[in-house]
Amino acid sequence: MINLKKITLDKSNRMLRVGIGKHDDKWFARIDLWWFGVRLTNKELVWEDGRQGTGYRKKTFFSFSQFDGHLIHYPQSTYIPPHRDVNEGYKTYRLNIKLRGEQDFYSESVVFQLGRVVLFRPDISTHSVPTVTDDRLVLSFGFCVKEKNGGVK
Repeated sequence: MINLKKITLDKSNRMLRVGIGKHDDKWFARIDLWWFGVRLTNKELVWEDGRQGTGYRKKTFFSFSQFDGHLIHYPQSTYIPPHRDVNEGYKTYRLNIKLRGEQDFYSESVVFQLGRVVLFRPDISTHSVPTVTDDRLVLSFGFCVKEKNGGVK
C-alpha cells in the first residue's frame, strides 16, 4: 500500500517541511525534518467517504499502527458533527493544516494553533467542522502515544 523512500538532505538543503504534491502523475506526501526526509507514496490514492457519513471524503497517504496521514476534502454543504475520537489506552494527537477554504474548526481545547495549523487532542476534546459554504481542503496527521497507566488523560 505505502512506499516509503528516504530522501537525503545535504547541508545546503535542510528545512522543516510537510507537504503534499504530485510527481510523475502520482500523489505523494513529504516530510523533511532538517536532517532526515521521507517521501510517502501510494500506487492508488483514492477518495474514500469519511466515517462520519456527512459527505466529506479523504485520501489516505499512510496508515500505520499509531500514525496516519490524510488529505481531507469537504465539498460545499458538508460538515463533521461534534465528537471525540477515543483510542483506549492511548493519548491521541492530530495535526491539521488547512490548505484551502474556510478556517472554521471547533475544538474544546487545542495544544497549539498558529494560523492555518492546529494541533489538538481528539480523544479528550470534542471537536467539529460546521457546514462549509466553500470547498475546504485539510492535510491531517494523527499519532497515538501509549498511556503509562493504560487510561486516557
